[in-house]
Amino acid sequence: MFKPANPHVFKNVALNFGEDGYEAHVSSAVFTPKSSTASWTGLNGQTHTDDISSENTLDLAVVQDLANEDSLWNYLFDNAGTKVTVELTPPDAPTFTAEVTLVKPTIGGKVNEFNESQVSLPSSEPVKAPAA
Repeated sequence: MFKPANPHVFKNVALNFGEDGYEAHVSSAVFTPKSSTASWTGLNGQTHTDDISSENTLDLAVVQDLANEDSLWNYLFDNAGTKVTVELTPPDAPTFTAEVTLVKPTIGGKVNEFNESQVSLPSSEPVKAPAA
């Protein structure tokens, strides 16, 4: 049976860290699942495999707004190691919620450009809630 697609343009997205909205500070937000498997093969050719780890990250491109004490860049820098609940909500789409561990962002970049920090926040597996 034919299933038509309804592509979603990723814009006007809400990004909350706890009660604070930081969507104006981020140009990219991606929950990335990562998993690893181990395998062992005996002399007889029989192979055994097992999932050994499953990790998730929230990968962000954060503008380096160093002078603004309320910026996401400063929030990450000042609170590295803290766990916080994050909600990512595209319009007319489900909300994805996860607990992330904050990490320090990078500092610096190319001259005469708006610089971004690429951060990869360790995350629980995102939970999908239906669109409101």
